[in-house]
Amino acid sequence: MSRTTKRTLVALTVLLLGWSRVPAAETIRGDLVSVTVDQGRFAIQARGRAVPFATGVLRCQGAVKVAPIDDAVFGKGQAIAVTGSHGGGETFQVFAGLPFVLYEVTLVNSGATACA
Repeated sequence: MSRTTKRTLVALTVLLLGWSRVPAAETIRGDLVSVTVDQGRFAIQARGRAVPFATGVLRCQGAVKVAPIDDAVFGKGQAIAVTGSHGGGETFQVFAGLPFVLYEVTLVNSGATACA
């Protein structure tokens, strides 16, 4: 095997390993709506519909966490939170029987950018 071929194989391996670390899409589902977060974007879709009715770019990029929640007003549901490196973040919440999504954003002024 030539030196050029070895370099190409190493570069290809590194590239493929990098792709495998792309986080998978995370989805939360309520009775009537679902929210998907994938690669810095979100999509909100009504149950039984083929396409989302709302899509957009997240303000914050960072760790994505899905967790069950229990709200005093709305009851049990699910949340998907995206937390940026400086503490800012976004949270989407869905609950049984609600035809809408609750959205919360936390902005942090770190001096450079909001919600980095």
